[in-house]
Amino acid sequence: MVRRTAADLNVDLAQLDRIKFIGGEITLEQDEVIAVLQGIDLARGGLSHLSVEIITNGMLLLQQEVIDLLLQCRHVDVVISLDGMQASNDYQRSEGKWSEIVAAARYYDALANGRFCPGIISTISCLTVADAPELMDFVTCELPGSWHVINALLWPAELSVRNMPDPYKQQIKQQLESWIPRLDKSRHQEWRGRILQDMAAPQDTDIVSVRKMLQELDDLRGETLQQCLPDLYSAYFS
Repeated sequence: MVRRTAADLNVDLAQLDRIKFIGGEITLEQDEVIAVLQGIDLARGGLSHLSVEIITNGMLLLQQEVIDLLLQCRHVDVVISLDGMQASNDYQRSEGKWSEIVAAARYYDALANGRFCPGIISTISCLTVADAPELMDFVTCELPGSWHVINALLWPAELSVRNMPDPYKQQIKQQLESWIPRLDKSRHQEWRGRILQDMAAPQDTDIVSVRKMLQELDDLRGETLQQCLPDLYSAYFS
């Protein structure tokens, strides 16, 4: 594996108006984030022209030195991946810990202003779809300064909501259709519609393949779906 550093950037930093930091996990490379931002600052005589996007799993906080630099920028999106509520998020994310991710989300949410814009991206799969209404309510009510985007997982197909067993799919569909948001946000209808649309798409794998995938996840992670998400386990294996 090769670690990229600020010295590897073959660009004129004085001409750079937008930069996106992705991973791996970018919070493990914060010395290089600082070096890049300081390099742009030196080349341009400030950061007030710069737009920055940082995507993180939320397990480590950005250091204060990084925050101080970001707060000088024209626009900043700090994006955390949060896919479900406690058990479903942690199972989907494997080594993710809900309490630590939410603590990070609250920290960035408290910094929100017109230029520093924290956000939550949620990838909805068969593992997390039952939590989608509660998750949307949580972000809206508990992270009022953060924007929220929901995407349906398309790959691997075995984890897509379109390939859920029909009885479970109908149960989730009824939950989504009857859900009344705690706070009315226009985009909730868009996200709900997106999930329902993907649920209605034609199935493109069979239950045997799905069960095999779920068992492989258990083996890889050293935990069991039956213990973590017993209702989902029953839907697939009973």
